[in-house]
Amino acid sequence: MIAPAGGTWRSGSPSLYDSPADRRLAAVAWAAALAVSFLLIAILQFRSGDPDSNVYAGISARLAAEPFARWIAPEWWGQWNLAGPFREHPIGIFILPALAGRLGFPPPQAAYAVNGLFQAGSIILVQLIAAHLVSGRDARALGWIVQLMPIAFVFRIRANQEYAVLAGILLALLATERSRLHPAWAWLTALGFAWALLVKGVFGFVVPIACGVWLTVAAWRGDERADGGRVGSGQLRPVAPWVALALTLLVGPILTVAYEWAYRHVTNDSFLGFYTGPRLRPDAVAGGAVDRAGYNIVWYTARLAWYAFPWSIVALGAFGTWAAGARSRRRDGVASPDSGAMRGLLFALAASFVLIVLFSFSDRKADRFIFPAYYLVAAAGGAAAIRWSPALSTAVDRLDRPWVPAACWTALFLLRLITGSHLPQFTFWRS
Repeated sequence: MIAPAGGTWRSGSPSLYDSPADRRLAAVAWAAALAVSFLLIAILQFRSGDPDSNVYAGISARLAAEPFARWIAPEWWGQWNLAGPFREHPIGIFILPALAGRLGFPPPQAAYAVNGLFQAGSIILVQLIAAHLVSGRDARALGWIVQLMPIAFVFRIRANQEYAVLAGILLALLATERSRLHPAWAWLTALGFAWALLVKGVFGFVVPIACGVWLTVAAWRGDERADGGRVGSGQLRPVAPWVALALTLLVGPILTVAYEWAYRHVTNDSFLGFYTGPRLRPDAVAGGAVDRAGYNIVWYTARLAWYAFPWSIVALGAFGTWAAGARSRRRDGVASPDSGAMRGLLFALAASFVLIVLFSFSDRKADRFIFPAYYLVAAAGGAAAIRWSPALSTAVDRLDRPWVPAACWTALFLLRLITGSHLPQFTFWRS
């Protein structure tokens, strides 16, 4: 998410497309792509080889046959040979697939089809956020660039939570950026936070953390004020976006109390009693946290470098170039010409670092825990690559069509269907 050299961030609510006709064509292309995916997943009775996906798809399918009043309390229903209440996470990831199954879509495949909606939504949100920082052409190109990294191939057709959480984070980031000019946008920040909490529980707090990093980087870079003036580097920006973000934190306790009440009302049992105890295991997480944090930070950093490759390498190179240039400008007393250009890159790296550190204290680690970081860094690196590579810039010009991201997504979706689980998935350093 970096702008052309010398560019500044684009205030207000910039349009991703140059004309309403282009916007309509992009919408039609995505609608057609998703329709094809829904149809083929249903016809082929697709099932993933991923164990987590099978659990979420199976529980969603069974939930579709349950009364609405019972949806707050799904069970394992034999998944992983387990029985009893499912309290690993709240019910967010099950809601849309269960609704699709209730409306007639084949229930065993509904979760895979709905996950495509989250993928498409995440890609579009990356473009919309980038449109605040880069040219419309570059923002549109990120719609297909972020699909070309290893983690996107691994998670091409899944039924798990990663894209649902990513969509919530990106929605909140877009709303946070727009709340800098119009604080009323903060209600969408709250919505993204609430959705992430419903899907991933306590891990949904990465949403306000990421939004806080976004506002901090914007203030530190000394960007233009919403009224057209400038705020010097290190000075405080208008407080309204921060107040709005602070108020969205109230979503956490309100939703927690409401969810616990609804769960108890149906089951006469506690969701939080299990979730905050045996599920999260705070004692196990705390024990030895400092000792393992250093190892885990290196492990996650290596994951980030590989799963967002090659854009992660470009992003690091762009940061190194900026850092060297910043020292030179300070020495010569020259103002930075690229405050908006670097804001996205610094945010992506800073937010990714925060996520890595937070999850490194846990006694459990997995590639998917820092899933949003892959997309943030890939978007930053992809935008930098467009600036640096004449060949890629030429390709971006040639592929600058509203339908290209949807067409790319469809082609890669079909590739996954055709190859099944035989497409190589390179990984390393499992533990």
